[in-house]
Amino acid sequence: MLRCIVALERLDLDSPVSLALIARNRLPDGTTRAAVVRRYVEDLVFTLGIEVPLTEAGDHSVELIVAEDVEGSLVPIFVIPNRSVFASNPPMPRLMESGSVVLCGVDICGTRFPWSSYCNAPYTAPCKLNATVALARTWDDAPKDFALLIRCVAENGECKSAIVRRDIKGLIPATIGLEAPLEAAGTYVITAYVLADLGNGEHLEEVFALPSLTLNVSAALNSREIAHPTFAIEPVSIKIALVDAGNGTVIRRFTFPTAERFVSDGMFDELISAVRSSFRLELSPASSFRLTYTDDEGDDVVVSSDSEVVDALALHHLHHRRNSDASGASSAPGRALRMSLTRV
Repeated sequence: MLRCIVALERLDLDSPVSLALIARNRLPDGTTRAAVVRRYVEDLVFTLGIEVPLTEAGDHSVELIVAEDVEGSLVPIFVIPNRSVFASNPPMPRLMESGSVVLCGVDICGTRFPWSSYCNAPYTAPCKLNATVALARTWDDAPKDFALLIRCVAENGECKSAIVRRDIKGLIPATIGLEAPLEAAGTYVITAYVLADLGNGEHLEEVFALPSLTLNVSAALNSREIAHPTFAIEPVSIKIALVDAGNGTVIRRFTFPTAERFVSDGMFDELISAVRSSFRLELSPASSFRLTYTDDEGDDVVVSSDSEVVDALALHHLHHRRNSDASGASSAPGRALRMSLTRV
């Protein structure tokens, strides 16, 4: 960052009061940028200052001009000779440039610009669309009021938009981000725009328009749809604990169901029959009892129907697969599904 300050004195009351300080910077590649700051002064002794970034590495040649603002035209008063300034900082990314605004980075749904028109990240409905852009103001006269606009067009032509605004006052790159819901599965075409107030204060104008990005959102699968075929070929080991006042805790373990017998209808009756067979010494044929298991949220869940048996087996199977994937072990039967048996 280059900071320039000049001290001036008005010799009499008729001296100019509308003054400006101009900084002209010849960049290492030979191009020139300029920035200006204007000030109305009535003091006899005062200072004018300006701050400009040096984002390109190399030798910069900086010239300062003090000028009078005469009905919008700048008339030079003093010209301060060029001064060489060396900048060793690495250049910031420059994906796009518009005047004194630089687009440094873009990330939409995990895909960074420049992209190949398709987002490769897996998304399952419902999900959230995330978009972030990084911007840099390169001169003091650059816009300060920015906005990120996202337009999302579904397969049926329905278009939804989301916008977020932010003031960026410094010359250090800053980010603007937003998050919007995507409730339904399908293919969406997403287009991002960076807008700015370019000085008229009435409305935002387009600064950058990014190429469209296609996002595929898949439908969520029901856990039973994916669990049943797996259980049809894998027996499940169940370990049930009965707390008996007279005999303490009795634990029985059995395999349920076998591959040949697996069907979803009648699973609860089949499980109850297996429980009664395993605990035939502890339970009479007329005994009433309740089966529960602990789910992944730590709650004790009652099993009293076919669908609840499937849910318990599906959760156990999911945990077993995750543990097998994490350890690199095979998918052979491992830890049993633990359940509790309570007399009622």
